[in-house]
Amino acid sequence: MSANTLVRHVEAFATAVCNNIRDMVGSEVSPDPASLGEVRFAPSMPMTVMVHFTGAIQGEFAVSLDEAVAARMIGAWSEGMPDEELKAMRCDYGGFLKEALNTSVGQVILDLEKEFDALTFLSPVVIWGTLEYPDVPSGRMKATGDAGEIECYFVLNMMGLELGERLQSAIQALRASVQEASAAKRSVASMLEAFPLGLVIVDRTGFLRPGHARRTAPTVGLKSGDSLAGMHVVELLGFDEVVRRDMGLWLEVVHDRHGVIPFRDLVGLCPISEKENERGNLVKLEWIPLSDETGALDGLMLMIEDVTEKRRLEFEMRKLSKIHEESVELMTQIVNLEPDEVQDFVFDSSGLLDQARQIVQGAHRDRQFIEGLFRTVHTLKGNSGQFQFKGLQKMAMEIETSISHLREENMLEESESSVGEEVGRISQGLEEAEAYIRRLEDLRSKLGRQSENVQEKASRNLPTVMVPIDQIDLLSSTLWGIRETGVSHNWSPVVINAVGRSASMAAHMREVDLGRLAPTLQQVIEKTSIRLKKKAKFSLVNSISLDVDVLRELHRCFVHLVNNALDHGLETPEQRLDAGKLDTGLITLEARKEGDEVVVIFADDGRGIDYTGLRRKLVERGLVSESDVDSLTNDSVSSFLFQSGFSTRNEVSELSGRGVGLDMVRTTLEELEGTTAIEAVPGKGTRFVMRIPVDIAQPSHRFLTTEVPA
Repeated sequence: MSANTLVRHVEAFATAVCNNIRDMVGSEVSPDPASLGEVRFAPSMPMTVMVHFTGAIQGEFAVSLDEAVAARMIGAWSEGMPDEELKAMRCDYGGFLKEALNTSVGQVILDLEKEFDALTFLSPVVIWGTLEYPDVPSGRMKATGDAGEIECYFVLNMMGLELGERLQSAIQALRASVQEASAAKRSVASMLEAFPLGLVIVDRTGFLRPGHARRTAPTVGLKSGDSLAGMHVVELLGFDEVVRRDMGLWLEVVHDRHGVIPFRDLVGLCPISEKENERGNLVKLEWIPLSDETGALDGLMLMIEDVTEKRRLEFEMRKLSKIHEESVELMTQIVNLEPDEVQDFVFDSSGLLDQARQIVQGAHRDRQFIEGLFRTVHTLKGNSGQFQFKGLQKMAMEIETSISHLREENMLEESESSVGEEVGRISQGLEEAEAYIRRLEDLRSKLGRQSENVQEKASRNLPTVMVPIDQIDLLSSTLWGIRETGVSHNWSPVVINAVGRSASMAAHMREVDLGRLAPTLQQVIEKTSIRLKKKAKFSLVNSISLDVDVLRELHRCFVHLVNNALDHGLETPEQRLDAGKLDTGLITLEARKEGDEVVVIFADDGRGIDYTGLRRKLVERGLVSESDVDSLTNDSVSSFLFQSGFSTRNEVSELSGRGVGLDMVRTTLEELEGTTAIEAVPGKGTRFVMRIPVDIAQPSHRFLTTEVPA
């Protein structure tokens, strides 16, 4: 990187910002050449808009200015305007500046990528007030206009920049090496000679096929002249017999399930991804599937990289940038969330708390009161654990404990004072939970409202129009009513069919792809499995579009099913190895349409259901007599798992023991006019099969009919 890189890129950025402000609102702002230079990053204005980028390098593009200047730019400022009125317009001028910054970064980052390869930039964040920034270099250029002065910054993490240069040099060296090899002799042997990493081909049994890159042996800690022919891949990598057994199991799974489960998910089950071998080399593996002419898996290409030195440099980088990471930790966490995740969580949690409040304030205090309240709070607890809001999760557990006292001690049959005292504790817990949600919303607001409201989204995405769901329903039903009128009045079949298809298309706007939930489920599975000292991966096998309200209800069910799978279904890594399985369990989600139903299958490859132990629990709980329990079918026995209050756990944990999760799943499916069933094979796994009428799951289907013949 040349010495003037900071200056060069901030000059381009400042020019783009000024041009975009002029194009968007007509406010003339011009860069000041005299202010151009390299400074320590320390914005002096009370309002800063930042866009973080990451990749081979990382840093920020930022604009700092006074709030009054921002208001003048959009024509919303008047002399003598009080601070309260100015702050009330933050959504207006903050949204405008985020859009201007987004557009400007999109224009200038292309030149930055020419130096440092592909980069990813995140959503803009507005910071109100001043923060203490880490001591990092930046390019700065001021710009002035009728509205006032703004400061433009281009910031780089210098340790990350050093790594970026090393990566860029390695890429250039690889290109040069390949060009030299091609010029000398266009053959596989020559390219393998020039390839800078270890490269081998592995068959189904784990043995190496002929041919390998020259760098393979030194990459794994062997001498360059060592013979690799006929060697097992685990022996090549330098690991023990235990790893060889696990690798053999994994290779069998890959070849058996290839084409059924996405390859990236199969790679996630590999017993080695990055690990130090017995020779002291930290090796990183990358697998590529090789297919024959029929499309079947014919072997695996393995690229091996010795990342020992790279990880040492990264460790040093983390030490040097610790202050910077601590300063933006919370901001980065919110920016890295999926779009609208925090807003969705606040919306869902507020709805659940309102529902719980209505139940508590209701006049009836009976068994139905307890079960309804239990299901609602249990769902709140599951959602909180999913998003790692520990404080709210703990509050929900405490409320659950109070509810369990009402259920377990039969307090509803005792004096009104005893019930009132326990209900009072529940009400207080709900108030604390509501306060937690308000604090979360306030924090999100102070960080610049990364989750936008409808007006902000509409102004940011001009081709998009935000429409309330009830208006979509009104449009589709109105169009269908017009079609029915046309049928009764013998209109042209062409018109009738066109109106019918339009009604279906309108209803389809309510539908969202199930795959939208995959990243969230993957995160909660990874985090929860670590907490339980288990290993698990998630795979979306097949997806389908579903009504947005149905998807929201199913999401709540999936949270309970994930907890059930991790706490009850999947074994510990040691137990799985003893059973001849990979130590990492696999949780899958699949959805498809079957006739007039949508079928959603949530499955794991764990221990399945211990029907003998479950029958014993039924007798112990007095649900079935000892004389009758053996005559029950496995399906009848497993149906008790959906019964409210029934749990196979003797102790209550964060995830289970209340007997609420599966009860909530069944209740939700019944409210959707659907069904749920369990299919389990002891030692192999469990499948929850949920069936929903297609008219409910896919609103567009309600308006599909046989077309009127022309």
